[in-house]
Amino acid sequence: VGFADPRTREIYERAQVLSGVLGDAPSLIPILFGLWIHHGARGELTRNQELAQEILGIATAAKDADLLLEGSLVVGCSSFHMGELANCRQHFEQVLEDYRADDHQHHAYVFGQDPLAAGGAYLSSALWCHGEAAHAFTIAEKAIEQARAIEHPYSLALALIFVARAYQMNGDPETVAKLAGEA
Repeated sequence: VGFADPRTREIYERAQVLSGVLGDAPSLIPILFGLWIHHGARGELTRNQELAQEILGIATAAKDADLLLEGSLVVGCSSFHMGELANCRQHFEQVLEDYRADDHQHHAYVFGQDPLAAGGAYLSSALWCHGEAAHAFTIAEKAIEQARAIEHPYSLALALIFVARAYQMNGDPETVAKLAGEA
């Protein structure tokens, strides 16, 4: 069963109902995160963005730094895919500012991606689109460096793919081939 499969949505929605019985809103975040991925994978970007805002709202109400980090990350990702580059940049810069390796590396195993690697990869693309190629490549290299350091394969693949795309848009096929080969 893949992320876009309707059965995935059904599983997460059932988990959401069961978790709602407990009345602990922060415990809903991993479930909402799964639904967020599902709707993103299906190209249902409006629903994806609504879920991102819900995640950030719960994290804000809980005043939980870990959850706020993920909330900013998902809002940034959703904003990026909606073409809202200024908003996504703001959220990704917040992720990079708030990330603390000792406190947040475990997120890669809870949410499937390291926030620093993912946020940096997305931010590099947004910066490139804003015409800030030099800054984009500096952030991109830090995202790859982080993903390599924590040895998390998905975070590394994500960072390499996004960074390769930035180099492709910059007209650098040699670097694209090198990064794609590693991904």
